[in-house]
Amino acid sequence: MGHHAPSTDLARQIFAEDDWVEIADIDQHYFRKEEALYESVLQTRPGSVPLGQGATEYVTEYRRDHG
Repeated sequence: MGHHAPSTDLARQIFAEDDWVEIADIDQHYFRKEEALYESVLQTRPGSVPLGQGATEYVTEYRRDHG
């Protein structure tokens, strides 16, 4: 729905932010769980994969360095 401008405009008029929280079933517990999952993924990251670097940049540098 979000990529259709008329639908987005209508949704902004009809729904408040609290409505979207209810519809999506997102609350602080959800965000804490997502943060914990993200942290667990970071813990499995090889040291050779830097944080904050986009995938395209990483692949370009890797190919340059490793062929």
